Amino acid sequence: MYSYSKVWAGPKVFGEELPYTVCVVDLDEGLRLGSRLLDAVEPEVGARVTLVCVHYTDATLFFFELDGARKNKA
Repeated sequence: MYSYSKVWAGPKVFGEELPYTVCVVDLDEGLRLGSRLLDAVEPEVGARVTLVCVHYTDATLFFFELDGARKNKA
């Protein structure tokens, strides 16, 4: 993870999910992408993340979560 920020006022469609975290991630392949971070814990710059897809009724979006987060939720 290159950087992150907490969003307190966002688009109406995500209003019920506020506040949420957005992050910028440097992929191993050399690309830098921005998206939401799904984890509720405070992230750290430099943390490894995994790309996950979230299905809404009208779209599928990609988000990131901290590595190991799924193992901790099980």
